[in-house]
Amino acid sequence: MRTLIIGVVMAVTCSALAATDPAKRIVNLDAPGALEAVERENPQHYAKIVEIIRVGQSEPCESLPKILKTRLDVPDAECKTQQVLTSHPPKRHMSFTIGEVGYTTNAIQHKIAGGRIVPVK
Repeated sequence: MRTLIIGVVMAVTCSALAATDPAKRIVNLDAPGALEAVERENPQHYAKIVEIIRVGQSEPCESLPKILKTRLDVPDAECKTQQVLTSHPPKRHMSFTIGEVGYTTNAIQHKIAGGRIVPVK
């Protein structure tokens, strides 16, 4: 019985892996020189990325994917609503795909940049 269960689990896992999209190239735009390389190699992607980051800096996560889908034809933008990086200024992690290339970046959040540090009592 155990062998049968293991066989079924392996078959399901293998078929699920085969059904997923082929691995796409992922570019971390926060890496040194990455955005400049995109600007050199693919100016159309660069212009779209700059606009996506601009919108991502001002729009909340709840509405960002819908805005990017309608304005910029970016169907799979993601950001995590409750995850804000505690840097100064604060940032939010975003990911999106243009064509066959996935991009990730941390966008500065201007609307919450006016916060202040309060000591714990």
